[in-house]
Amino acid sequence: MSDSTTVRAERDAKYYRRFWYMIIGATIFLVLCLKDGFISYPAELERQEAFFALQEREQEAKKKGEKLGLREEWEEMAAEKGWSTEAPDVEHRMSQGSINVQFIMAGICGVIVAGLLFHIVRSLGTWIEGNGSSITSSWGQTVPFDQVTQLDKKKWKNKGIAKVQYTDNGKKKTFVIDDFKFLREPTGDILRQLEGSIDHGKIVNGKPEPPKQAKGDTEEQPAEESATEVQAEESTASSQ
Repeated sequence: MSDSTTVRAERDAKYYRRFWYMIIGATIFLVLCLKDGFISYPAELERQEAFFALQEREQEAKKKGEKLGLREEWEEMAAEKGWSTEAPDVEHRMSQGSINVQFIMAGICGVIVAGLLFHIVRSLGTWIEGNGSSITSSWGQTVPFDQVTQLDKKKWKNKGIAKVQYTDNGKKKTFVIDDFKFLREPTGDILRQLEGSIDHGKIVNGKPEPPKQAKGDTEEQPAEESATEVQAEESTASSQ
């Protein structure tokens, strides 16, 4: 028997928190990449080029049998520029390519942030709604229950995703019921509406949802059981 009550499931803001965490992380990494690309790496490149230039002069002087006080010159230059006097690592020598990599990574992070923001903005105000005879959505997709050909619940138990296969003017289409993106309780009610309106043979990879219990049902049951136990005890006592 179908339920004609209209049930609407709004987007669940909790689902989109993870996207905000990813945006924050990607933004921090983007800023660090830009800092390295514009400030840290160019400064280190300048320091390394100055050091290796002095080193080459020293090597040429040795070939000529000359001795230069390049160590002192390097320390004076480093003090003047505010550089570290530590000799650069030849194996990790800075280059313009290293700087360009920072800008490429910043660009990738920017694309990720923009994509996540677009996804969040696009989700604002979205909903799905069941009215006992069909499911409709804020983006205009409608699924008449009498056009449903299959309800796949393979991912419903673990991921809260049920895929509804249906026909629309002879074309096969799919509607996804997702209780992570939309508030869980009303989404479950919409699924029960659908299951109550279609042949259960169309439900695959899962069983129909059990009837929804009233809020007071679970609280009243223990009281009923205890009353039954009391009656049983009184009956036993009287028989003795």
